[in-house]
Amino acid sequence: MDEILFRLGNQLEALQ
Repeated sequence: MDEILFRLGNQLEALQ
């Protein structure tokens, strides 16, 4: 679960 959250956070930063 933590891995998914970490990946989501990374993608959010990439979008910005």
